[in-house]
Amino acid sequence: MTEQVVTLTSEQVEDIASKAAAKAVKDTLLTLGIDISKPESIVQAQADFHFLRGWREARSKVVGGTILAAVTLFVGGLCTLIWTAIKNN
Repeated sequence: MTEQVVTLTSEQVEDIASKAAAKAVKDTLLTLGIDISKPESIVQAQADFHFLRGWREARSKVVGGTILAAVTLFVGGLCTLIWTAIKNN
């Protein structure tokens, strides 16, 4: 079997790469359930991402508040312990 050498211009290479990338992205999104040929599918995906972002940000605020409450409780308990020890001596 003989090998053939094909010479491509940079425009042809860019065209092939662009088509391959577009197909890869379309196939990946389709695998994830997003059909980019249907605008409503894209809008639904954007809404889902917006919801997830809001949920993540809310969770971060709750975690931050929980840590603050735990630190406040610990410091309050420590102060109470010190006050009780001083008061009883």
